[in-house]
Amino acid sequence: QAEAERWGVALREVIASKAPLETPTQLLLRDIQESCGDPEAVALIYLRNPILRHTSGALYAPLLPLPYGVSAPGPGYAPLREEAVRLFLALQALEGARRPGPLMQGVLQTCRDLPALRDELFLQLAKQTSGPAGPPGLPATQDPATLRYWQLLTCMSCTFRPGGAVRGHLLGHLERTEQALPDSELAEYARFIRKALGRTR
Repeated sequence: QAEAERWGVALREVIASKAPLETPTQLLLRDIQESCGDPEAVALIYLRNPILRHTSGALYAPLLPLPYGVSAPGPGYAPLREEAVRLFLALQALEGARRPGPLMQGVLQTCRDLPALRDELFLQLAKQTSGPAGPPGLPATQDPATLRYWQLLTCMSCTFRPGGAVRGHLLGHLERTEQALPDSELAEYARFIRKALGRTR
């Protein structure tokens, strides 16, 4: 047992000392940022990479690199990587929830307790508010599932501030939504969120 514990500690130290790798999602965000002046190139990136688009399937790993093996800050929380996957399951549960309020509140509480997951959730919401064919998607704006994602993204933008690349990607996503659906309810959400992101500290 003592030998196993020594090996476990040694492995955790090696993993913790390694520089974080860029995930495929981060590389795609950079490609989108570099192509932001060319709508066709951005659409092609989304078309070729389903990880950026709305999905009804499960997410098996976080979209962003998270510290490995970091213990949760309190009871009821799993390590960050597992919590990121749980957050996505909670988002998908919003689609069929009869009372989405408590579920949204739980997601926001998790982000309050685990700040490292805020950018991950912003990115997951950008993914789920993109259409199945890519942004901005043309779902029925009255679809409760679609609106719930936008409502949660609104709450997130009023409560937390996304970091660097995620903020840039989110602002681009909101701008594309406004341009593609200028008179829709989704465009109203996008405008409000952009203003909120400018005020939230």
